[in-house]
Amino acid sequence: MIMQTLPLQTGMVYGPVGSRRIGLSLGVNLSPITRKICSFNCVYCHYGWTDTLTMDADSENLHFPDVNDLMRQLETYQVDHHLLDHITFSGNGEATMHPNFDQAVEVVTEFRDKAAPQAKTAILSNSTMAHKPDVRKALLKLERRFMKLDAGDEKTFRQINRPSKAVDFNALIDGLKALGNFETQTIFLDGNVSNASDEAVDAWINVLSNLRPNAAQIYTLVRPPADSHLKPISRDRLKEIAERGKAADLRMQIF
Repeated sequence: MIMQTLPLQTGMVYGPVGSRRIGLSLGVNLSPITRKICSFNCVYCHYGWTDTLTMDADSENLHFPDVNDLMRQLETYQVDHHLLDHITFSGNGEATMHPNFDQAVEVVTEFRDKAAPQAKTAILSNSTMAHKPDVRKALLKLERRFMKLDAGDEKTFRQINRPSKAVDFNALIDGLKALGNFETQTIFLDGNVSNASDEAVDAWINVLSNLRPNAAQIYTLVRPPADSHLKPISRDRLKEIAERGKAADLRMQIF
C-alpha cells in the first residue's frame, strides 16, 4: 500500500500534536490553506510538494490568514491549554514569510501568558528569512527557535531542500549566525538523494561548529515523504553522526 503525505492544515490553529522533540504542542499555521507556499520544496516534506515556491510572498498576490483572527481562534479552540508544552508556529509552510509575523508572535505570546503560562512559545523554521533584521527581531521574542539546517554545503542543500532560486545558502548561514540562541533541526535520509554520507556530514558539522547552536537535533524519516524513493537511515548511523558531532564539541540530540 502506498502511504500518502499529510493534507494541509485547514485553519490557523491545530492539534495539539505529540512531537518527539517538543512534547505536546498546539500548532499555529500562518500559511494559506488552499495550497502549499514555501521557500523550500523539500524532498522529505510530509505535506508533499510545494505548490508555490517563492521567497517573495508579496509579489505572488497571496492570501495569508488575517492575524487579527488569531487570538479569537486560539481562545475558542477546544483544547486543555494546561496540558500544553509548547505553542508552535509551523503548519503548511514557512511562518516567517507572513507579512505580519511580528504581530502574530505578539498575539501568541499574549495568549500564552493568559491561558497556558507553563507552555513555551516556539517556531519550526526553515531558516531562509533569518537574514532579515525584522524577522530576527520577531524570532527572538519567542522562547525557542528550531531552525532547519539539513546540509552544510550548497550542492547537498539544493538536492535536499530544493529551495527557491532566490534563496542564497550563504545568506541563510549568515542569518543564523546573526540570530544566535537557537537549536538546529536536521533530518538525515538516504535514497536517490542523501545527506548522510561522510562527506556531507563533515560539511554539516563544519558549519555547525561555526554557528554553535544551543543543540543540534537529528532524526530520520518517520512519515511518508514527498519523494517516495527516500528511505530512513539506520539508528546506528544516527548514533555515528551524533558521536562525530560530539567530537566537535556540539550538543547532539537524537530523536
